[in-house]
Amino acid sequence: MDRRIKFSEITTELRARIPLIQEENLALLNELSSHETSPNWNYECGDRVTQLDLKPINEFAEELFLKRDFNIESPNEKIIEFLNRNNNYSSYFSRTLTRIDIEKNFSLISIMKREDIAKRLVDIVPYSADLSRVIVNPTSGTTGHSILCPNHPLTIACYSHMILYALEKNHIHLNLNSKEAGVMMVSFQEKTAMYSTVKPYMKGSGFSKLNLNPNVWRDKTHPSSYLNFFKPELITGNPISLQELLNLSLSFSPKAILSTSMELSVELKHELEKKLNTKVINFYSLNETGPIGFSDTDDPNLFSILPHDLFLEVTDEEGYSLNLGEVGNLTITCFRNPFLPLLRYATGDKAKLIKDESGSLKFMLLDSRKPVLYKTPSGKKVNPIDINQIIRRYPILKHQIEVLSQDKIQFKLETESGLIYFFDNLKEDLVALFNEEVEIEIL
Repeated sequence: MDRRIKFSEITTELRARIPLIQEENLALLNELSSHETSPNWNYECGDRVTQLDLKPINEFAEELFLKRDFNIESPNEKIIEFLNRNNNYSSYFSRTLTRIDIEKNFSLISIMKREDIAKRLVDIVPYSADLSRVIVNPTSGTTGHSILCPNHPLTIACYSHMILYALEKNHIHLNLNSKEAGVMMVSFQEKTAMYSTVKPYMKGSGFSKLNLNPNVWRDKTHPSSYLNFFKPELITGNPISLQELLNLSLSFSPKAILSTSMELSVELKHELEKKLNTKVINFYSLNETGPIGFSDTDDPNLFSILPHDLFLEVTDEEGYSLNLGEVGNLTITCFRNPFLPLLRYATGDKAKLIKDESGSLKFMLLDSRKPVLYKTPSGKKVNPIDINQIIRRYPILKHQIEVLSQDKIQFKLETESGLIYFFDNLKEDLVALFNEEVEIEIL
């Protein structure tokens, strides 16, 4: 199937997806979406950033680069002011902040858990939220069962500036412009959204999300050819897709590679840097929180704190803040996302806070999400994200996967009481994913 796309004009639908698009942006958009080696696109996407969004986006970027005041012991004044002003922000806030002296006893505020977002999202979303602009993306499920996270175009646009900040701190500067594809994201999955777009708020630069699975291209040489033609300055992806990137025949060196979502090994970091003659930066980001940290040393699991508008803690099982060097749960407070304000949200990742030789606060991830690629007896590679995409179609609260042997995998599911009617359909989907080569057991 040939799914190349051509835009002859700015249609109403295109304007809805990319409100700030101009005629001058069409040339790059068409080149990205209709190139002779482009993949079989299956999705259309845009930033949905409006003219009114530009001022707060630019203000965020200015503060990101100029105002950084991290305090290990207490949240900054803006967070305290926000909580004092919005203690009735949502039913969750009202219930959680009752009889709490926020400034003196922040550590007594109950921990927000992944389960709260999964089961009680309606309590967390603010009463005043304008849901007409909501964007809902499910998490990948690499740290647990996938959950739906509402987000705002303005909040998502801030990610780009945080990426630029992380690059600058690694002495890398992108030349974003309306004639080139500045950034491309690569994945390696059975099925995933693939699209190309332009970002007017980032100087009109182009962006493509690609799947390196050869089955979604018209020719197995096209992934290399497409990347070689556009030569993106920045390539992003997780360690699984970046490992596949090494198998391509690339004739250029991106200025940087950004790894995210899973643990990046030192070995893969060095292999990418050596073969592609580039700088590899590890990026710690969750769908629920947005970017949190970035690596600026040779250790990919040692992170500098990225955004200026969050409070980062390491907490114990009871939710009390721990001291420097103590290992606990990485916990985030940030209200940037107007649809999902996070109040002491426990990420589920173990970490410890440290100070480097210059006195800068950093955190080290311990026992982070390791990349796991399943293989069938015939050698087919199965990404765990593909498994999670199947599981989230069903009313499952939690799941655990255990590989009993190369040809047998066990799935332990937690559902609402009595909800087992879908097990046969789920099993059929999983068996098909593994090319009917693996026995699937569901408990």
